[in-house]
Amino acid sequence: MKYYLQATSEEALMQALEAANLYKKVYSEWDEEGNPIGDFEWQREGQYDLDIIGTIYAPTGTMLTGEDGDYPEMAALAGYHANIRGITAEQAAMLPTIDAPTTPYRKWAGE
Repeated sequence: MKYYLQATSEEALMQALEAANLYKKVYSEWDEEGNPIGDFEWQREGQYDLDIIGTIYAPTGTMLTGEDGDYPEMAALAGYHANIRGITAEQAAMLPTIDAPTTPYRKWAGE
């Protein structure tokens, strides 16, 4: 089953993926007591398909004029978006899922 995700930010999405055991933070440095310090990278855990879309932009209805002619003004929609499939229902319950959009911004190949 596929799920559509919408978090408030990229960090919020990654934290939700971490809570669902789909990503984890990998630190490059540790202090003497074994606590992580410094920078980290996100590392994927498990087998599933994840399409991180990010911010979605939509036309505002206003046309602008530039050097190459007229073009629509775009505005960011609320949220940080991703699509995911191949996860368990328990993992999905921990993610910021939304109802399937009537016109998805992106689809998986073959849909």
